[in-house]
Amino acid sequence: MNFWEYLSSRHEQLLADAWQHASAVFQCMVLATLIGVLIGVVTYRSNWAGNLATTATSTILTIPSLAMIGLLVPIVGLGVPPTVIALTLYGLLPIVRNSIVGLRGVDPTLVDAARGIGMSGGGAAAAGGTAAGVAAHPDGHPGLHADADGHRRDRRVRVRAGPGQ
Repeated sequence: MNFWEYLSSRHEQLLADAWQHASAVFQCMVLATLIGVLIGVVTYRSNWAGNLATTATSTILTIPSLAMIGLLVPIVGLGVPPTVIALTLYGLLPIVRNSIVGLRGVDPTLVDAARGIGMSGGGAAAAGGTAAGVAAHPDGHPGLHADADGHRRDRRVRVRAGPGQ
């Protein structure tokens, strides 16, 4: 049996498996985005907290995927849960880092103007559709691009990358 015969005889199963894989990755990306933006919003005001969040999510990436699954199986069992946890953890770094960098890059006068028109202190600087959130990521959330295809295209990341970052 050659490759093409294999594909033709099992195409339905291969398509179902590909769909299941893509669905799991998409769902984990959504979960990582929610968690990562929340971590970024909570930690961006403090250099210590922001560095801790970035360091913690960077440390997660040092664990090989097979080892991560091996560590998670005794805790959550076999099946979908270790996969979801591992994919979500691996997706956090670019989202957390870009949330922190983007929110720190917002012009303080914009936050002051937002407060002047009645937004609360947290609402004026949070990413949930407020002025600072839109200014931090005017083209959407660049961390999603970096996470989804492995390339760092965001200028803000390159500016922040350096010694101690």
